Amino acid sequence: MSTIQITELREYLWASVFEAFDTMVSLPLERVEQDDAIRHNGLLLAAAITFTGDRKGSLTLLCSADCARTITRAMLVLEKDDPVQESEINDALGEVVNLAIGGFKTRLSTSGEEIRISIPTVTKGQDMRPIPSAGTEYFSLFSKTEGYALEFVFACK
Repeated sequence: MSTIQITELREYLWASVFEAFDTMVSLPLERVEQDDAIRHNGLLLAAAITFTGDRKGSLTLLCSADCARTITRAMLVLEKDDPVQESEINDALGEVVNLAIGGFKTRLSTSGEEIRISIPTVTKGQDMRPIPSAGTEYFSLFSKTEGYALEFVFACK
């Protein structure tokens, strides 16, 4: 395993998140500083995917229900007020984290590291936060799209 620093991992992930949004979501994504609005915005959806291999960890996307519906409509090329089903929202958010971690995996492999990716899961609840275990390195990427806050939480050993 190489000795990639956390700053490099962060940049690999940013590039992968932007690529996922550009490829599948077709919404503008803006990099922002920490945005506490996401922590106090009521119901949150969390799309998570885990990985094993040279590194073990997870990537979790946190966003509001309104943000999730906006992402889903964009991915399905629907109008702003078109209804979306919960299953469509789950599929869309799962696909975003799947694409993001897939791009990350490709970038990581250039350094000789390999990871295997799980199937994404989506949950919803109030004030959810991933809690990394002891010895885990983690960071958050904060962004906005269409005025909504998103947080990508990356954790690995």
